[in-house]
Amino acid sequence: MEAASGLEPESRGFADLRLNHLATPPTFTSAILTWSLAASKPRYRSICRIKRVGVKIARVIVFRRRAYCGWFVGFILTVATASVATVVQRGPLKESELVFLIQSGVATKRIEILVARYGLDFIPTSERLDVIRKSGGDLSLIAALERAGVGDKTALRSPAPTMTPAIQAPRVPGIEPQMILVTDGPGEKYYIARFETTNEQYLSYCEKTGVRPPKAPYWGTPRRLPVVNVSWKEAAMFARWLSEATGRSYHLPSEAEWEYAARGGARIRTYPWGEASPVGRCCFGTGKLCPIGSFGPNALGIHDMVGGVYEWCRDRFTQKSADRVIRGGSWSVPVSSPELVAITRREGLNPDKRRNDVGFRLVRTAP
Repeated sequence: MEAASGLEPESRGFADLRLNHLATPPTFTSAILTWSLAASKPRYRSICRIKRVGVKIARVIVFRRRAYCGWFVGFILTVATASVATVVQRGPLKESELVFLIQSGVATKRIEILVARYGLDFIPTSERLDVIRKSGGDLSLIAALERAGVGDKTALRSPAPTMTPAIQAPRVPGIEPQMILVTDGPGEKYYIARFETTNEQYLSYCEKTGVRPPKAPYWGTPRRLPVVNVSWKEAAMFARWLSEATGRSYHLPSEAEWEYAARGGARIRTYPWGEASPVGRCCFGTGKLCPIGSFGPNALGIHDMVGGVYEWCRDRFTQKSADRVIRGGSWSVPVSSPELVAITRREGLNPDKRRNDVGFRLVRTAP
């Protein structure tokens, strides 16, 4: 008989169940459960049990006299079944909810599934990731949070940021950078440099002030390349001098200012352009430093936020450390390690240290 049917046991059971539905009174329960079964074949055994119970109850209540009772009970059972089977829709996960899940002993894999499904309602900055880590989150979960956005990405983005690519007349020609106005970032609005500080700008400053120029790297000091071999203290001194020379308040960016600008205003983003590989989208993987503006800007009109040179931030790496934060990765990162140029990646460096893959860009307080 099995050979004559032409169906595998599971397929034959599926077909017999559909025929069984057609043989029962045409209640809403039968119709809905048949549809559910067709849409989700692997769960047909469980749905079959629910259907049989529903149909038996309906038949008992009908008493063979009032058929409309069967329709009514079938409708009630259908609603109840649909309520059990429906996944309750919810918004993105909050930081406090993640901490609660971790401390409640929920498996990391389950939390990762929830993050991928619902997304996050907060930006997983390094400070927030530290909170998750201290709450018991392991490296796998931290990596999942950094990749967040796999689920409902529309819930992860802020409203489109207000961007004004204002190219104002410089008060110190050849030194003062072009600035982008950011009005929806962390705290008050601010300007951030469209490009990293160049050799041309920094060497002009050295010439005007008598400050000793930085050591030239092996590729020299072409004017459109980002300046390197500048310590945190020297970058801060440059910002202070420029503030005095222009009457405008320049300084190194905070981590929050840098990260918001790098994301282009998005709540969650691995790289300034999105989730695609950094190869060919920045200086990463080329093995050499690229001129400013060699690659396209992000959504705010800012260039070279990752993969060119590490950029100094004004924050300390930790509260107890004297090291300052550097962000963005650089041309020296091996092509096998794209995670090192991700926006959330942060490293610490001695403020007196100079490297040929570390530079800076400035921000300016908006009036």
